[in-house]
Amino acid sequence: MLLIGIALATSAGCGGNKARVASGGGTTVSVTDTQTDEPAVADADAPPATANPAPATIEVKGPNLNGSDWHGFIEGSVGYEMITATVRHIGEGIVIVTSKPTGIAHELRGRVKSSGNLVLKDPFDGQTWTTLFGPATPGHIRIADYVILNSGRREKTNILDLTRG
Repeated sequence: MLLIGIALATSAGCGGNKARVASGGGTTVSVTDTQTDEPAVADADAPPATANPAPATIEVKGPNLNGSDWHGFIEGSVGYEMITATVRHIGEGIVIVTSKPTGIAHELRGRVKSSGNLVLKDPFDGQTWTTLFGPATPGHIRIADYVILNSGRREKTNILDLTRG
């Protein structure tokens, strides 16, 4: 009976994977790297690959706003409405999805600066929402969107005000 063992390790120098294949008789077999189509390089000192590597973590930029426990209101050209929201904050990217079924401020996507200032775009109407009244904190987000008439005059400000907890 012939037993064969295979171990993969990341190869920074080759830009792909290295494979080490050894049989019970000490024979080394050449294996092609599936990412670069180059022959893999045997490395006797390479540790075997782990079955479950630790997940990479991405730190949030600015205050951590992640969570589904946000509640508050939206007011302005849309009237006044109590809402809840979920915030997904990864790195400097942020998505706020409110309980509004559709329309203005249902979903806002953008960036968080380390200061806590937000710049978001509403895919519904293309409007930009910002932290006009001050930066977001881990417990409070208040963003605004100027309502501008066709004449270019500001009429109102839509406000989305969320508190956590």
